[in-house]
Amino acid sequence: MKKKKKKKKKKKKKTKKKKKKKKKKKMKKKKKKKKKKKKKKKKRKKKKNKKKKKKKKKKKKKKKKKKVNERNIKKFSSLVRSTNSWTEFQFKENHKRRVKPYIKE
Repeated sequence: MKKKKKKKKKKKKKTKKKKKKKKKKKMKKKKKKKKKKKKKKKKRKKKKNKKKKKKKKKKKKKKKKKKVNERNIKKFSSLVRSTNSWTEFQFKENHKRRVKPYIKE
């Protein structure tokens, strides 16, 4: 009976060793995944900065356009006697262009 008991004990030890090895492998895999995530975050930050720069440029362009319109209103305000608004002047100019060819004929 004693001999049989010894054999059983040996088998148990072998199984325990195998389990330990598996655990070590899992830990290594987890570490690798963490490194990959860090790299992705860096890339996202760079993209955000690029978008901000583009928006700033667009705003500057819009400001310039407004200034030009203001100058035009000052130039042609004397021509438009009823009102000083830019829209009325544009309407009258367009109307002249349409009417002129008929008058010439």
